[in-house]
Amino acid sequence: MPLYACVLALSMMVSSMGICQQNVSKLQSVHGIVSTVDSVGSILVLQVNNQNEMVRFTVDKEAKIQRGSDDIFLDDILQGDPVTLRYYEFPDGTLMVTSIIDSNLANDF
Repeated sequence: MPLYACVLALSMMVSSMGICQQNVSKLQSVHGIVSTVDSVGSILVLQVNNQNEMVRFTVDKEAKIQRGSDDIFLDDILQGDPVTLRYYEFPDGTLMVTSIIDSNLANDF
């Protein structure tokens, strides 16, 4: 199912449950350095703001992941890679990633 269809379905589900849609944040972006990648659990931990602040993200199964102009998989991302994420924050604090751009072109295969 395309990502936009998932977002639309989630939006309708949240609306039908009587939960205010305003509880889900607008699409946000962050740049950081990968600290941990768990491709099985779809988890990415980033060091953000050039500090020791670590932020945990959940990567949507339909997230678009790229390095340069190539599509890649979550397990192609390595610790230390500079990445830019686009994500939503849910009321429970989950940060759900919809896209990842890996800027480490040295990892090209």
